[in-house]
Amino acid sequence: MPCDKDIKPGTKAKYSCVEFHRPSSDFHKHNDEAICQQNGKWSTEILKCEPRCGFLKAPVPLIVNGFPTDITFPWHATIYIQRNGEFVFACGATLISELAVLSAAHCFTHVNESSVKVAIGKRRSNFTVTEDESLVQVFDAARIVRHPLYLDRLGNYGSDIALVELNQTVKLSDDIHPACVDWD
Repeated sequence: MPCDKDIKPGTKAKYSCVEFHRPSSDFHKHNDEAICQQNGKWSTEILKCEPRCGFLKAPVPLIVNGFPTDITFPWHATIYIQRNGEFVFACGATLISELAVLSAAHCFTHVNESSVKVAIGKRRSNFTVTEDESLVQVFDAARIVRHPLYLDRLGNYGSDIALVELNQTVKLSDDIHPACVDWD
């Protein structure tokens, strides 16, 4: 909120990030307030937050001799595509923001957004959510963006990457949050 209108000079604003978010700059890790100045500007840059990413609640044991694990990675997403009237597993994906997952472009060959669902927090590949999957969130694909240089199988799947924009914001938690991406 700008301080040049209804806020009196000298007013102190204390701020913090909402749960499962962190300051987006090192400066704000130790600065949690600003003061409205006579010129109508805050004394410091206003806090910007981003989702916390890439952490696990507990250490992950290695899988030995191919035994399945009960561990769900918080950034794992599952892509389902409607075929013959039902949604079936198509590909894995990675949650990279509160509104997008990253996957392979070949998963969306001859597919439009209306036939795609994305599940976050699934432990099994079937589309049905079971009792022990209480954290699962399911979204429609609002938009699919394939890399413009994607070459499909004739080009040996060069630039095989796609973004899927979700129709709603993912509710973040210790169990569901994005992988860390170095946007620089």
